[in-house]
Amino acid sequence: KNPDLDLLRHSASDLIVDHFPDGIPDEFNSRQVATTHGFLVVCADTRLESIAENREQLNRMPFIGYHRELIHHKLQQQALNELGLEPNWNAFVERVDAILALVGAGLGFSLVGSLDKNGPVSEKVRVIPMPDNPVQFSVHAVWKRAIPTHPLVEIALKFAPRLAGDLSPQ
Repeated sequence: KNPDLDLLRHSASDLIVDHFPDGIPDEFNSRQVATTHGFLVVCADTRLESIAENREQLNRMPFIGYHRELIHHKLQQQALNELGLEPNWNAFVERVDAILALVGAGLGFSLVGSLDKNGPVSEKVRVIPMPDNPVQFSVHAVWKRAIPTHPLVEIALKFAPRLAGDLSPQ
């Protein structure tokens, strides 16, 4: 499900930066500003080298997931299915920092996205790249087609990365 574009239509917001899995309607301007990369995260002291070699172990571990109402939950479920994993869902939280804290405390594992190609950074969490077919999602800045473009949108876009994967300000 896409982010709520009615926020733009009804001028409740001037800019939305997010992943748009259903695409972006032609009525809006958009620019890709980043790419998120998918990773498996486990507690730093967990003995696990790859997903393919440890499916049984992972299926016995609790899974720490995003709240069911967030798009991230659906993306996690799709990734689990593609990886052949069927763990028990243990907790549902809203933020990646909460997921990393629970995983770092040894309460389970998760699949998370990161703007960093090397994955999220946490001393208590080990990051394992996705096998063979890396999971990536584009992140777009989306705004109303208006002439002229709202000045605050212009300023935000000036500082947004121009190319996916380029996180340095332009």
